[in-house]
Amino acid sequence: MPEPISDTVHVYSLKISANLGFADLTSATAYWDRQESQTQDASESTSLFTDVIPYVAAPWSETDLTQQFSRRSA
Repeated sequence: MPEPISDTVHVYSLKISANLGFADLTSATAYWDRQESQTQDASESTSLFTDVIPYVAAPWSETDLTQQFSRRSA
């Protein structure tokens, strides 16, 4: 059986620096997100519990969504 996989990642960042006369200000911001999905044939895994190897595919799908936002000012 086909075992397709899809993986998309977006990464963004922004750095701002300013001289305020009496101090320098720096701000850094970052964000990323990722969406990954895949389908696998889990028939081998099911045989671990049943001692029987199935003759049909046992599709198993999963989707993972992750993201992170961070900001630092100094």
